[in-house]
Amino acid sequence: STPEATPVYGIKNGDFEDGFNGWSVLGASTIQQNKIQQNTIQQRQVLDSSTPAPNGDSNGLIINDTLAVPADEIEDFLGLPTDSLTDLSPDVDFIAQGSAIEQTFQAKAGDILTFDFNFLTEETLDPEFDFDPLNDFSFVSLSSDVLDDPILEILADVFSGTFVDSSTFFEQETGTQHFSIEIPETGIYTLGLGVTDADDFGFISALAVDNVTLVSAPEPTTTIGLFATVFGAFSLLKGKRKQYDGN
Repeated sequence: STPEATPVYGIKNGDFEDGFNGWSVLGASTIQQNKIQQNTIQQRQVLDSSTPAPNGDSNGLIINDTLAVPADEIEDFLGLPTDSLTDLSPDVDFIAQGSAIEQTFQAKAGDILTFDFNFLTEETLDPEFDFDPLNDFSFVSLSSDVLDDPILEILADVFSGTFVDSSTFFEQETGTQHFSIEIPETGIYTLGLGVTDADDFGFISALAVDNVTLVSAPEPTTTIGLFATVFGAFSLLKGKRKQYDGN
């Protein structure tokens, strides 16, 4: 079999202009241009990772809809402990299904990993409905052999998110939010981004992601290097003064 390529430094195709090239995909996902379009349910059901990237400003859209998979498959895909997704939210009894994307990359201690995201949902908090909404949530994970435990955080969920009405086929959205995290140790990392369907297979939620970037930490200026630079400049100045005095 062909050996796996060594991950390179930094994030590849973090703006999704080249589709999901550089990313691995599990479950339901697609590439959307600029704003998420007014697709119908039937159109959404055929969207998957083979959808080509359109020209222009694109983002990756991860959906807990058709093609979504059980939680244990997502945890294995992202290198997370068993039941870690269910345990992440105290308002969730079990994860019915979900989807995720991941990319493995090299990073240095002090680098900053950033991205923009928008959590969209059809779960509603409108009191006119007779049913209780369920706490679908979006999440980010960061795993590495140099970490004692993977980093796993909720980005936004139905219960705690601040929502506005969405102009898309989703009822509500958080609007564009920004996430950043400092890389704690130099090593090879796997970034995971995903969305879950909490406690049933009902209403749909999604995570739109864009501008995934690794900002390199500035190289530190060592005391020895700084001293050598100052000493060299002082010696050169002193030599020029001697030459001037001799003439």
